[in-house]
Amino acid sequence: MNTRMIFKACIPVQMLLILLAGMTVTISAQAKDNDHEWRITKDPFYGDALFYYSNQQYFSAITRILAGRRMGRLGDHKDEAELLLGGMYLSYGMHNKATTTFDRLLNKKTVQPKIRDRALFYLGKIRYQRGYTDEAEVSLQSVGKALPANLQEEHAVILANILMSKGDYKKAVKILEDIDNETAWSVYGKYNMGIALIRLGQQKRGIALLESVGDMKAKTEEMRSLRDKANTALGYNFLKEDKPDKALTFLNDVRLDGLLANKALLGTGWAYSSRKEYKKALVYWNELQKRDVIDSAVQESLLAVPYSLASLGAGEQAKKHYREAIAIYEAEQQRLNYSMQAIRSGKLIKNIRELDASNEKGWFYALNSLPKSSESRYLINLMSGHAFQEALKNYRDVRFLQQYLKKQDKNLSAYDWMVAARRDGYESRLPHLLRNFNKLESGSIQKRRNIMAKEIKRIEKNKDIWALANEKEQALIKKINALNKKINNASKADNVDDLKNKMRILKGTLAWRLETQFVKRLWSVKASLKELDKAIAESERAKTVVKKAKKQAPATFDGYNSRLRRYKQAIGQLRARSSTLADAQAKYIESLAIRGLQKQQQRLGTYLTQARFGIVQILDKDIQKQ
Repeated sequence: MNTRMIFKACIPVQMLLILLAGMTVTISAQAKDNDHEWRITKDPFYGDALFYYSNQQYFSAITRILAGRRMGRLGDHKDEAELLLGGMYLSYGMHNKATTTFDRLLNKKTVQPKIRDRALFYLGKIRYQRGYTDEAEVSLQSVGKALPANLQEEHAVILANILMSKGDYKKAVKILEDIDNETAWSVYGKYNMGIALIRLGQQKRGIALLESVGDMKAKTEEMRSLRDKANTALGYNFLKEDKPDKALTFLNDVRLDGLLANKALLGTGWAYSSRKEYKKALVYWNELQKRDVIDSAVQESLLAVPYSLASLGAGEQAKKHYREAIAIYEAEQQRLNYSMQAIRSGKLIKNIRELDASNEKGWFYALNSLPKSSESRYLINLMSGHAFQEALKNYRDVRFLQQYLKKQDKNLSAYDWMVAARRDGYESRLPHLLRNFNKLESGSIQKRRNIMAKEIKRIEKNKDIWALANEKEQALIKKINALNKKINNASKADNVDDLKNKMRILKGTLAWRLETQFVKRLWSVKASLKELDKAIAESERAKTVVKKAKKQAPATFDGYNSRLRRYKQAIGQLRARSSTLADAQAKYIESLAIRGLQKQQQRLGTYLTQARFGIVQILDKDIQKQ
């Protein structure tokens, strides 16, 4: 086996097992949606939804689109929004609503072919990922020629996988033959096409395709794992045909630190065993026994080693290894019993609850770490299966909904406080406003305004320039009049003629200024009167508003409180329902986990029987020799 080392993968081994489970290459549910055509949006509601969508906050994006659609604010983006909405419904497993949304979109005569084909593609893709292969095939077969180029290869691979799952390898091969050899999807296509051709009996073509995948220069961990998968598949294919030499050629190219290393080590041992080279077989199986015993290949090697020793004539050593295998199997069975007890007690669900349930990724949510518990190590293979992943995502979605409803319940309490604060503010300011408006109702301001208007008319009619004098000018007039009075009362002996002339000149200067500024001052006074009229009219309007508010505000506050009570009641019902659903889903996850552990126990039971039978065979041979 090739012992070359590679850089340590950044993805945990457990997660890669989940992603690469199954002999035929399936489409990862975590694949990013790279085909969305980003462009300038004309409607803020749709742009807001796209913002949350691009940040993988799909729940928030759904609510924005629904709000925009309800208010008729999606404008030119109605069809695009429907496409996006249907896809996000699918991501949450809401197939009925998604189908309704897509049907509504696809039945529109004005829908663009490109949008129609994308809708059909996404409908088929998510249906396939969730296990509805018949419905997925119908959707994917309906896709036309307007599908974007970067989705055509993925469409072909998914459709081929569906056909292969139904045993229709001829159609699958025909579809895969059209994939561009220069695209990333061509590698998946080659692998699946190779498997399909082998199933059709076209060994030569199928093996050639798998060999091309096994010999490729891989730059990513995903491609390196696919290369290992191809070589492992070829190796076991030749083992099945009893061609151990060819099997070794491919099995030796599988990485020792790859995901399929254990299976390759086991196969390599059996290849050497088929050639009667038991000592070489023991080298690989002994290496395999150093690895985690929960792996089925490691468990099988515990039987393979004593089998080879017995074949070499080392009966005592073989019996020793059989007994060691029996002890390991029984210990593992006991650990599985403890794990099942822990699961039944709720430990697994408790640990799952500690995982992140705050994101809104829906179907594209990925389990980034395993629950921290002893039973988790036995559930790696189970967690890579569709049923468990589906159950886990549904449970995570219900947990997210529980958190969201709890948050909204708190928000409603804040709205209660806001309504109470507004009511207090209204009740505290209303008496002050009413007192001010009572002054207006007394008519005193209007009376003063009317007197002022009458006076302005008199001044304009009589051209009373003195009435428009400002405060300083009025003070000066008073002084002039007082001085003139004193001068008039003075005797002729006082010689006041010169002083009289000065007063006359001073008063004449003041009169000239008032005369020349009369029009300007009169216009200013009239403008002030108009401003006063506006202020009085505004006060009247405000008075009407306050009177209306005095009648309606209590009912408005009561209306808000009534709506908040209804919302609280609805949220309370949803929280109770989500709690029931979460409990039911948790029980379902526990049942899946227990069934998975029971299958492991059954496999260990089979190995135990074989180990004990192996000892009996050796003892029987010893008796025959005696």
